[in-house]
Amino acid sequence: MHGTTSTPLDTPSHGHKALLSPSIEYRAESASYHSRFGDDHRIFADRVREGKNEANDKNARPAAGGASNLDGGLMGTGEVGHFGPGVRAKVSELIEAFIGTVPLSGIEGETVNMMEYGALNSRSGTLFRPAISALAKRAIAKEESDEEGKKEEGKEEDENKEEGSKIDTKQSYFQGRQHQSAFQVQDSKINVCVTHEDAPSTDFRAMTQMLETHHDSYLNAHWQARHVPCLTNTIFPSFAARPFVSRLAPPNTMHLGISLMDMHWTHTPNNVHVSRATTAQAELTAFLNSRANEFKKDGLLFMAYIARSDEPNRPSLGPDRLSSDPAMTDDENSTYSTSPMEKNSNNITNAQAFRAPKKDIWTTLSNVLAPCIQRLVSCYMLKSDVARHLLDLPMHPRTAKQTKAALKSVEDKWKLEWSCGLGHSDNASSASSLPNEPTPLRLAHPAWKAFESGCLSRVAFTEHMIQLFKNLYDSHFRDVLREKGRLSKGAADYLLDYLWDALFSRINDDTTSPNAKDIEIEICVYALRRL
Repeated sequence: MHGTTSTPLDTPSHGHKALLSPSIEYRAESASYHSRFGDDHRIFADRVREGKNEANDKNARPAAGGASNLDGGLMGTGEVGHFGPGVRAKVSELIEAFIGTVPLSGIEGETVNMMEYGALNSRSGTLFRPAISALAKRAIAKEESDEEGKKEEGKEEDENKEEGSKIDTKQSYFQGRQHQSAFQVQDSKINVCVTHEDAPSTDFRAMTQMLETHHDSYLNAHWQARHVPCLTNTIFPSFAARPFVSRLAPPNTMHLGISLMDMHWTHTPNNVHVSRATTAQAELTAFLNSRANEFKKDGLLFMAYIARSDEPNRPSLGPDRLSSDPAMTDDENSTYSTSPMEKNSNNITNAQAFRAPKKDIWTTLSNVLAPCIQRLVSCYMLKSDVARHLLDLPMHPRTAKQTKAALKSVEDKWKLEWSCGLGHSDNASSASSLPNEPTPLRLAHPAWKAFESGCLSRVAFTEHMIQLFKNLYDSHFRDVLREKGRLSKGAADYLLDYLWDALFSRINDDTTSPNAKDIEIEICVYALRRL
């Protein structure tokens, strides 16, 4: 388990290889309307790749990293094959710290409801298994505690009996309990319903197959049978394909929910008259309001999504930060715009005051892609009015200020129990000793770590970077070329092949390669409790 600080987190690996090989084929698996920040971790990747059907795979282009008819571009398992393990390690730490406070009635046969929101983004199946185990053990412990209490009450009523008789009764009781634990199988006192939710067009067949067959799934029959208490025939999965913020469960029924790497994507149609920040704010607020109707009092919701630092003059992620000409060379956009005072003044204080903020991953990626897109325009292969839309990903990484504003609007329904990246460093919640972390979780690209340590060649590193770009942009590029550029599928394929070749040359050249130290994402993580 990782520590509680938010210093850069080392991404798990096996021989410097396992987490450095993003899937090329998987990105055609889902047919939902958003790009997928999916998961390449050991629980899901193999089965999902094996289980995808031909209908979902027919548009895949293995040579180009694949593509599906998605509105976004962060697709498949490859992306979280790079960053996912660190996110899950942090959320797993949270669940372990707070699972003891999930409300249980203590009634035998109680049904505990759990929900995974944005399932093909979250892919949080690995996190449900330990949560189910902890709750089942809590239910058994509560029952045994109640039995012990009843025994003590009975003993008090028999105070007039002989002391020797009381001792014999006590010894007989504990011997019976030991015999039961050694030779009898305890049945679970709770039933668990786990719902995996995503967009209406989502195909859950691959995920269903994985849950049924993978040895680390919470549906693994061997694990259920050997668990104490026995969980056989007590866990029931379901899948919900519903529009964004639809009601997914009856009121006051949900105990635990997880939403990972989903809420930075936009879930509603783009409106050119509304800023991306305003849309993202409205979507997060609507999501939390809708979920509040489903959760029981004291139920827990764990959230994680891509964030960005609160820094002045930081550009947005949409076309408003792009010029009408997509040619943004490194020199033109290597730093954010500064005032004339910084450029013309020799005063050191002024220069420091107006120093541009550090570039983030989105600026770095855009700076590398823009000259390649400009080459297409210069060669008359692409119109400039189409090119300017290519870098407009349908996503909005929120700042801490934006997230706190959304949480402020629902403070009558949700209590912030713990946060990472919201600036809070005060005392931890009374429900857990886990301290808040003021800065976001920062995850560096593991391919850069391997390259820097000499475990990865320059060409291999370039290939990993190309795969990162494809996972982010490929599907979005295809949508723009088909819708804005009116290109056929074959023409779009040819254009993107040319673009990826140009990008490969640029990254493989030391003089134009991006600084891989800037390929680092910031993650905001927090836990909410229903009031």
